[in-house]
Amino acid sequence: MFLLAILYVPSSFAQEPFLSEVRVELRGGDRLSGTMLEENDEAITLRTHFGAEVEIPQEEILRIAWDEADDPTAEATAEPVPEEDEDEIDITGELELGAAIVASATNRRDYLSQLDLTFRRGADHLQLQGVIDIQKAADVTLRDRRGAAIRFQKELTAPWFTNVSARYLRDPTTGLSRRTTASAQFGRAIFDNELHSLTLRAGPGFADEHRTDGTDWRTPLIGWGVSYELNFTGFLDRFSFRHEQEGSVDPRGKPLRLLLDSETALRYRVTDNLFIAVTGTVEVDSLSPDESTTFDRRVGLRLGYGW
Repeated sequence: MFLLAILYVPSSFAQEPFLSEVRVELRGGDRLSGTMLEENDEAITLRTHFGAEVEIPQEEILRIAWDEADDPTAEATAEPVPEEDEDEIDITGELELGAAIVASATNRRDYLSQLDLTFRRGADHLQLQGVIDIQKAADVTLRDRRGAAIRFQKELTAPWFTNVSARYLRDPTTGLSRRTTASAQFGRAIFDNELHSLTLRAGPGFADEHRTDGTDWRTPLIGWGVSYELNFTGFLDRFSFRHEQEGSVDPRGKPLRLLLDSETALRYRVTDNLFIAVTGTVEVDSLSPDESTTFDRRVGLRLGYGW
């Protein structure tokens, strides 16, 4: 990720004699489109459809697609992307540290560390995640949750894709020795542009849960996922909004068991790599094996570093 430099264009700006429409794909996976104003060895200057000028460093650019109808000299001026760049794997990641106040059966403190790594080649990507979540009330540890997840997403025919994932979770303070879930989902990008993106996915899965009291829970699952991201391009570029939701239900459960993790975050990018995130999370386990209901709501503040 990088910090986009935003320069508003005055209404009296004189049009250049020739302005070409381009689509820019960034190494982090984002895409921008607009009018090419300037290009040099260090950066390009792009005017987006929202009327803002964006300066993009050359090292952040994966490829540029020119609109040949508007630019008949595009073939002569645009440098082709070397074949090795097509197969290049880009690695991005984020490390977040934070704390939260929890609204639940008992008010408590929540300390969270989360690491995300993404290996991307074109539209396909592999994501690895690790989470340590510790909650305390006074000197009593109410939660000691450790988890890891892996997800591989492969594009089929745009905008369709397939998503295979597996997740491991343990929390002995709540009697959960371990829970392993796996799923294979099909999804679709509803829209994906420089302003915002929305993807939906759903498919079958399986869960295997073991608890400290000796009870087990094994069942097929029906799962879904929702991902929405809004970039305030053009006026508040340092801010971004993101919503992630993962849910599944046991189709054979009586009553039906629901597992849901939902996070909504507003992020402010302080520098190119450092950001602050205000997050709201909801965790639901509608019916755990001991017939207790879990419903946690948390508001937290995290400090993050991305690369």
